[in-house]
Amino acid sequence: MNGAGKTTAFSMLTGDLLMSVGNAYIGDFNIRANLKEFQKQIGYCPQFDALLEKLTAREMLYLFARLRGVPSDMIAMEVQSLIQMCDLENHADKCTETYSGGNRRKLSLALAIIGTPPVIFS
Repeated sequence: MNGAGKTTAFSMLTGDLLMSVGNAYIGDFNIRANLKEFQKQIGYCPQFDALLEKLTAREMLYLFARLRGVPSDMIAMEVQSLIQMCDLENHADKCTETYSGGNRRKLSLALAIIGTPPVIFS
């Protein structure tokens, strides 16, 4: 339903907006006291993608794998697995600026999943 506050709720749960009251918890971490640790526990597939237009899907997945702390010896396998899982084989080595809306969404989902965070917002 429009106007229900979904975007605002996601913005607060990802730390993009500060909450005026309340708190959120994932395991031992709460967003107010441990924002960075809280953020490490989530993957986020935003409503409107935030892709780096000049990179390919494979390059973005490698970048995010490193940012998410995937061990170096596991990155290639995880990236290839996500490319297959999200049906991006035919587009993995093309710049994302050429992607259709559907393929942009698939890549955004793969980026949210990489590193297997315990919580994924989509």
